Formats: sequence, C-alpha cells, structure tokens
Amino acid sequence: MTEVYWHTRRRLWSIREGGRVVAHAPRVCLVDVTLVVKPGAVARIRLRGQREVCAWASGRRVPARALWGGEEPLRFSPFRDDAFVDGWGQPMAACRVLILETYGGDGIAWAER
Repeated sequence: MTEVYWHTRRRLWSIREGGRVVAHAPRVCLVDVTLVVKPGAVARIRLRGQREVCAWASGRRVPARALWGGEEPLRFSPFRDDAFVDGWGQPMAACRVLILETYGGDGIAWAER
C-alpha cells in the first residue's frame, strides 16, 4: 500500500511506501483508498499548535490522470476537522479513486466514492 500526505514545507504530496518517504510529487492518483486520521495526533496538534503528520490516504498508486467528472472535493484540517470531509462537510473514510493535486501552492483532493 502507498500512503500519501501533504508536506506543508515542500508544498508537494509526500509518497510513503513501507514506512519510508520514497518521493514527492505535485500530483498523485490512488485507487481503493482508505482515509486515515490519528485522533491522538490531532489532539496534540490542537493542544500545541504545532503540525505533524496525522492524516493520510492509503491505497494503490496508479498513473495520474486528468479529472474525469463525478469527483467531489475532499478536505482535512487538524484544527477544524476530526476526519476527512466531503464538500458537504460529511465525514468520508474511504473512496474508490482519489486524485491529489497541487494548485497555487496548496494541496487539493478530489474523491470518487
């Protein structure tokens, strides 16, 4: 399984395999995705105000492709959310396809349920 999370200093997606970061990329596509949030790490972030890796997407990496329609925005902020949430603010724990992109120096995610 490949794990992907937003690297706040590099402003790229970090790609982790076997517990080690193997690459950084402006765009990543995953299929059969599980969205992981560690509640203890989120609590520490809120208490200290200092960021750490507390959430990531885990799935099978495939070649990045163009947006094809049917996606919805996906977001996570440890200061605002307890889970990944869709455009309506509803928690999402998994999705079929996840496209992670870099736009204007920020990471954006599009999910297909």
